[in-house]
Amino acid sequence: MVFGVGILGIGAVVLLSFMPEIPALLNAVTQDFKKTLFLRKVPGDAFCHFLAYFSLMLWFTLNFPRRYHSRIGLSFLLMGATIELCQKWFTTCRTCETHDFFANFTGIVLAWFLTGPWIAAFFRQIALLFKRRLSYSRIS
Repeated sequence: MVFGVGILGIGAVVLLSFMPEIPALLNAVTQDFKKTLFLRKVPGDAFCHFLAYFSLMLWFTLNFPRRYHSRIGLSFLLMGATIELCQKWFTTCRTCETHDFFANFTGIVLAWFLTGPWIAAFFRQIALLFKRRLSYSRIS
C-alpha cells in the first residue's frame, strides 16, 4: 500500500511534467501557498518542482529504512534530470530549465535533511531541555 501510493506520486509528477500547462487549480493552489509563505518572487513552476520532489522524497524517506535514503534521493535526482532532458528533446510545449532542476534538488535535499537522524537527535535534546525546565519550575 505504501509503495503503491509512492508510485502514484511518481506517476503524477511525470504526468504533470509533460502536460502543456499546469492545470489552473494546481496553479491557483501553489500561488496561494506561495503568498502564505511569503515566496512571491519564486517562479510558480520552480515552486511546483520543489513541492513535488520534496513531497516524494519525504514520503519515501518516512516509509523506508534509513539505509535506502541516499539511493532514493539519487534516484529522484536522476528522475528529475531525465524528465528535464526529455522535455527538451521530445516536447515542444515544455523546456529544459536549470532552475527547475535546482528546485528539484532543493526539495530532495530538504526532505532528506528533515528525515535524517540529526533532526531526531535535535528534537530529543529540545525535549530534554523542556523537561528539565519543567522539573525546575516544580521545585521552586
